[in-house]
Amino acid sequence: SNLLEGDNQLKANGVYAQNFPLKEQTQGRAMQNDYKRMKSDDASCLFEDDLCRYVKSYGYTKRQRWTCPAVGVQGDSSRTLSNGEFSLAELIRLYDYSSAYAVLIPSVPGRHKSDTYHNFGYLKLRKAIMDSFPAARQAVGKGKKPPVMCQVSSLGKLNTKWLSKFHEAIDYTTTHSARPVEDYHAKFSKKNVVLERNLRIVWPTVEEIRNSVEGHRGGGSVMGEAKKVQDKFLQPLYHRWSSRNNADDPLQTARHVPHIKTLVQPSSNRSSIEWLYLGSHNLSIAAWGQVQARYAGSDELILRIAHWELGVFISPATLAKARGD
Repeated sequence: SNLLEGDNQLKANGVYAQNFPLKEQTQGRAMQNDYKRMKSDDASCLFEDDLCRYVKSYGYTKRQRWTCPAVGVQGDSSRTLSNGEFSLAELIRLYDYSSAYAVLIPSVPGRHKSDTYHNFGYLKLRKAIMDSFPAARQAVGKGKKPPVMCQVSSLGKLNTKWLSKFHEAIDYTTTHSARPVEDYHAKFSKKNVVLERNLRIVWPTVEEIRNSVEGHRGGGSVMGEAKKVQDKFLQPLYHRWSSRNNADDPLQTARHVPHIKTLVQPSSNRSSIEWLYLGSHNLSIAAWGQVQARYAGSDELILRIAHWELGVFISPATLAKARGD
């Protein structure tokens, strides 16, 4: 949510929360040098590296004293940070994220080259899905292909080609065979696209906004230009935010305008989910990024992103890894 009372008190939001202890043995200023030696290929540091990379992208490098006590291992509140001064990124490096049960999915504005573009946007989400599901899992029974459900609060300018590529890259049944970068120059045909069965966009209706606890005012955080959201190819993809049966919504969640953003893919038998994304990304090219040529006529491809966004990816594989299974 945004740091606004109305957003926190009246809208539907979601949060990922997990406690991370201070790193053992090395603390204080020594860690300022220690964090530089962390290896990106260390699996236990992936969450840490992603978070630091994202924080550094803001360009806020000022060192300062952090006076709040830092809770240590097993809730020992007597362990506090030293009197040294740390930047926010350096402070993050003091903590142990090896128990993280989620993978961070950041978006950072820029034109990201081949050596970094898998760290951001939908290419990062695709990588997390590939790491969670072996290629063999792509085989699903005929007619049982589960859709990807995108629940968002705002919609950007979309087109069939981008949405199809986006879906193919994050659908666990196709992500290993998808080639979002390599197939950039491949000819695209709308005739082969069947988004209606494969993708669902959960978005509130005018009626749901009007009947929310905020009334029409709540629609201020549900943004989408009429011309964009009324595109013909999007109409079959829309699904309601609320249930028509009040018994299915005992907490009256549907009466609160969604500021939450979730992407979910159920299992093929619909009895559970295969993966979940929770974060700030709305459904837009600007937020998730788009593969394109670096310059007109150039063969060098980049991932262009226009927004800062951050989210978490969770799957049975990430949960098992955190448990040490």
